[in-house]
Amino acid sequence: HCVCCLSEMLRVLPILPRKFSPSIAVRLVHVTEYGIKDGLQELLHVETRNMCRCEECFSTLSTQKLLTDAKKGVRVSSVGRVTEHYLTVKWDDGHEGMIARTSRGAYGPQPVQDILDKYYNLTVRRNNELQLWRGEEEEGVAMQFKYSDVISSDQSTRDFIAHFMKYGIGTMTEVPAERNTLDVINVDMEAGPMRETIYKNPDPVAFIADAHNFAYTSDALPGHTDLPYYTQMPQIFLFRCHKNTVIGGSSFWIDTFAALAEVRAERPDYFASLTTTPISFRYSPPGTGWYLATPYTAVVLMGDDILEVRDSLGLLDEFEMSRRLPRETRSKWWDAFLYYQSKLEQAAYKRIVKAGDLVFVDNRRVLHGRESFKAEGERKERLMDVSYGDWNHFQRRLLDTGPEKLFIERHLHNE
Repeated sequence: HCVCCLSEMLRVLPILPRKFSPSIAVRLVHVTEYGIKDGLQELLHVETRNMCRCEECFSTLSTQKLLTDAKKGVRVSSVGRVTEHYLTVKWDDGHEGMIARTSRGAYGPQPVQDILDKYYNLTVRRNNELQLWRGEEEEGVAMQFKYSDVISSDQSTRDFIAHFMKYGIGTMTEVPAERNTLDVINVDMEAGPMRETIYKNPDPVAFIADAHNFAYTSDALPGHTDLPYYTQMPQIFLFRCHKNTVIGGSSFWIDTFAALAEVRAERPDYFASLTTTPISFRYSPPGTGWYLATPYTAVVLMGDDILEVRDSLGLLDEFEMSRRLPRETRSKWWDAFLYYQSKLEQAAYKRIVKAGDLVFVDNRRVLHGRESFKAEGERKERLMDVSYGDWNHFQRRLLDTGPEKLFIERHLHNE
């Protein structure tokens, strides 16, 4: 039964482009002691069996695996047909199926929209898809997108999200006063729902004389990631400007991934310390009686790719670190952290935000902060609000072409 189903699925595999040579691909694919070597990709025996995309192992309706266990001990016996997106495999448990060679193939034997090929690696933060930057040397950082243009079409919305994910920052201008941030994200861009936190959504940030929270004062606010004391730190920081008449107070943003790329190249030992040493953050909002804390590493990796950075010196919990970590470990971490911070100097993109601006910031990559300002006479209003978005909801919006269109594409392909 499975072999018949496999033959039928292979019949509807995507037609190979002329540039793809099956004969060359076959020479690149072979069975090894550990599993399968496919060009530069190396797959373990246990991985291949759990990657099978035949109808017996994978549901194209739910796009979920149908296997109930990890098939421990099963080994690859042979490799059969090789196409651009798939190769057929036989295992020593007698099963014959197919595994993916590309991201498109990984979603099963049905055709997947081109949008996945174009944007998927960007949405999962493959670092070679990102544009790293220092200050304004990369002009894309300073690009501004009018609200009316962004929401004018599906593709315009998609282009803005892709730009934001590539640079870690995206600036939308001329947002109508009557459209609050939730309206823009949930309704206009269809990229919600928003991420909830202990704060209001949106949470107003206004200048208040003698405020306890630095965010409400006129003092400079060092570059930082927001809410690092959350175990699951908000991934997208949304900064909306309603009024800004004060003197000075430029906002600034810094790409930590660019700084860490330099640290990794110059001091691999420092980079290793930042990615392996557990540190702690804590915060108790004034007057609340709330206590929030979490241990984490300053830099989180996924393979060789940097996935997340947590950097907020004002919320670092040195007391907890001193209890958890040996003195030698802390000393090495501080050396590494200060070296990394030296790379952030003179690396900021600065701009005074204006009424109607909505700045999208990748909170796991780009630090945000503010220079000091003066509020005097008629120039004393600075009213902003802050909200948080969810990366996966933006990912879904970027990759989705709509159920109806996808349904039509599948049937046209099968015809």
